[in-house]
Parts: sequence; C-alpha cells; structure tokens
Amino acid sequence: MGMPSIPREQVLHLAALAGLRLEPAEVDSLAVELARMLELGEGLPDRPVGGERPAADPPPFRDDEPRPGLPPGRALAAAPGSEDGFFLVPPVIQRGAR
Repeated sequence: MGMPSIPREQVLHLAALAGLRLEPAEVDSLAVELARMLELGEGLPDRPVGGERPAADPPPFRDDEPRPGLPPGRALAAAPGSEDGFFLVPPVIQRGAR
C-alpha cells in the first residue's frame, strides 16, 4: 500500500486549528510527516477495543489522605510573576484568533 497523500489545504487547516503559522516549506514537510504517521497507523493490526481483561491487575491505589499543601506565599515566591495572589502566565489563546 502506498503512502497516503495529505493535501496542502488540509495541512494548513490542521495548522490553523493548532494555532501554528507555517512557512511554505514547512507545509510540505509536515504533509510528508503526517502521511508517514497515517501509514504507520494503517500497519497496526485491527483489534477490538474493550471487553478484554488486562494481562495483569493494576496495582492497588493508596487511599487519598488530606495533607497540608504549600503555603500560597511560598508558591508565589517561586513564580516568575504574580498579581493579587495569582500566578501570571503568558496568554495561550489570542482573542479574535481563528
């Protein structure tokens, strides 16, 4: 089976959904990488999902017990920035971005 082809428009759409800006050469490179990933996925055997017992039982979990946490002042002292008792972080999503 040949390598799947990923159209440039689809790569650009995926990049936009991920908030990535790609150079033209990066679009072509990413199209090849995505096609390779799809090809690897096609080579996996079809297996039913669910209904099968795991090979080994999972290890037992410990009971949750409340413990004192880090005092807010000490946590904020280690932060690169804080304001009014909260961590300052760079924005992840820009307003108006689509």
